[in-house]
Amino acid sequence: MLQRISDLPLTVTVAELCAVAPAVADGMKRWVSKRRVEVNSEDLKVLLGTLMEESPPEEEENRLYSCPLGYLPCLLGEDEGNAAPLVDSGSQLNLISDAKATKLNLSPRVNFSSAVYGIGNQACELVGVAEDVPIKIGKTVMGTCHFWITRMDGPVILGRPFLMDFNVTLEYGGHFGEKILLPDSSGLRIEISLCSLGTGRWERDFPGSGRKAILTRKGKAREDPVEGRHFL
Repeated sequence: MLQRISDLPLTVTVAELCAVAPAVADGMKRWVSKRRVEVNSEDLKVLLGTLMEESPPEEEENRLYSCPLGYLPCLLGEDEGNAAPLVDSGSQLNLISDAKATKLNLSPRVNFSSAVYGIGNQACELVGVAEDVPIKIGKTVMGTCHFWITRMDGPVILGRPFLMDFNVTLEYGGHFGEKILLPDSSGLRIEISLCSLGTGRWERDFPGSGRKAILTRKGKAREDPVEGRHFL
């Protein structure tokens, strides 16, 4: 009989439970004391507490990063303009400055205003994209890729989209430095040195001189696109 009684469900309020179970009441007090709300005219922060013991604060993570960088001589655009883009395996986009895109006469081009953010909230302002830009490396490696156009001056950057589109392999060795391997139209892999030993250096600034910024306006497609104004 006692076993049946102990197994019966019982509906109680939190107040009643705390009154008959001091351990639960103490746990609730600790949870409430760890909950902090800071309110001012600008922001509202809520830090949630738990019944778990406080854990030691995590050490600040290292925000530095390293990725293979090297310049790759090639021809860009329909006019095959000479260029030496920076191969950056850490960049999520292929980037080119507005001035260089105009000089190389890259087209077709879609104009818009936006921004992307990288490590450390570094901002890269975008003003457009040049689609299917021809790239010729040497005599036998040819293809196309998109370039996002930036307002800032800086080197042309071949990022991960280029590496994937051209099936690129980057290699680094302590006795030869860094090299890039690209398959050509016949299936052969062309090897080009990007950075030999003793010629590299550590860069303390982000490529493109990125700065911390907040995007206040994002573009959207126009319903009635006009020449050169595809985006609002």
